[in-house]
Order: sequence, then structure tokens, then C-alpha cells
Amino acid sequence: MKKSYLFLALMTLVAMSCTSEQERMYTELKQTYDEARKGMEYYQSSYDQLQGEYDSLREKYDGQPNKIGKDSLHTQLRQQHNMVLEAHADFFRRRDAKISQHDDLLQRFGVESYGLEDRIKDLEGMIADLEQIKSEYEARNIEQNQLIEEQQGMLRTINTQPGQAPSQARPAMN
Repeated sequence: MKKSYLFLALMTLVAMSCTSEQERMYTELKQTYDEARKGMEYYQSSYDQLQGEYDSLREKYDGQPNKIGKDSLHTQLRQQHNMVLEAHADFFRRRDAKISQHDDLLQRFGVESYGLEDRIKDLEGMIADLEQIKSEYEARNIEQNQLIEEQQGMLRTINTQPGQAPSQARPAMN
């Protein structure tokens, strides 16, 4: 009988130790997730800044009277830019859907019957999702920089008079 109590006490201690370890793991994962989610604000801000710069250049280009004709490289670039911008819009739709799923899961965490193991598993998946989103933001920012460079090149080209090097270009008259 004494051995039974000792065994039962030992099993209780092991169970409490596992629960404590899971709670610690959950707390760490939740903190990692919260930090990663907050980091998304930085990536969005960076993207918005680049998008604003691109939009400004595009508007400036569109306002120029001396653009090159319909079969030009400029037209092809504009079509490519539009496709890239549509891909960016798709990314934001996917990101928003994923974040909405995360919000739903986070609401479940408040339900007492939702187990700690399930929360840990969900957080691991959610952190992986945010890492993927972060990678996609980085790729979108690289693409945005490329669009900006191309748009600047298009502006330089139309601001250059025939026979004049781009470094000697005069500003276009508005």
C-alpha cells in the first residue's frame, strides 16, 4: 500500500512537471508570436513607404507629355508593373486571410477547455505562418525597389532630348 501511494505521488509530480514545462513553453511561444506579429507593422510600413515612392514616380511619369509610343519598352514595363502590383494585392489578401485565421485561433485560447498542447501546436504553426509572411514582405520590398528603379529610368528616358546623354537631361516642361 505504501508503494502505491509513493507511486501515485511520483506520477502526480511527473504530471505537474510536464504541465509546468508546457506552460513555460506556451508562454515563450506566445511571446515569440506577439513579437513577430508586432514586427509585421514594420514590414507593412516599409512596404507602404516604397509604394508611396513608386506611386509618386508613376504619377510624375504619367504627367509627362513626351512619353514613348504604345510598342515601346515603357509600355511593356508598365504592363509588367501592373502584373507585379496585382501579385502584391494577392499577397495582401492571403496575408489578411491568414491573420484572420490567427485571430480566430487566439480567441479559442480563451476557452478553458482548449488544451495547452493544442495551443502550443497552434502557436508553432502561427509562428511559421508569420515567418512565411515576413519572407514574402521581404520579396515584395525587393520587387518594389525594382519597380522604383525602372520607373526612375523611364522618367530619365523621357526627360532626355534626342542626342543628349541622360546626365545632361533637362527637366521636362509641364
